[in-house]
Amino acid sequence: MCLLAPENPYPIYALPPLVRNAIIETQKNTQAPLAMVATSALTAFSSACQNQIDVCRPGNLRGPVNLYSLILADSGERKTTVDKVFMKAFYLRDEALAEEYAKLVENYSTEKEIWEQKQKALESKLHKEIRAGKDCKATESELK
Repeated sequence: MCLLAPENPYPIYALPPLVRNAIIETQKNTQAPLAMVATSALTAFSSACQNQIDVCRPGNLRGPVNLYSLILADSGERKTTVDKVFMKAFYLRDEALAEEYAKLVENYSTEKEIWEQKQKALESKLHKEIRAGKDCKATESELK
């Protein structure tokens, strides 16, 4: 369902050659509507630039470059297929970060368990020292 009239085609030639060629190649490979491919590409490019480029706005405001887009298309018009082409690097990065995070959580859990066991042992040692009337300053400082 392409809402652009044939006499008013997507302005693909207004884009830089590198971007234009990537969009045209993806459109040929996926057979998705050109406007949808271009919107998906520009959205991915905008997301990739957010951390690198700030935009100066009226009122002395400054913020990351951003592009909000909405693609309305019927089921089967290859929205997901096109999105996967341009967002692949983001998905791979998300997967890598998720794996890294899982390892960090696992390490944290192990270290926390070790710390808790040490705390229990020190508390037990402190309790024994108190019952025996021994000096417990060293154990107290270890617990802090």
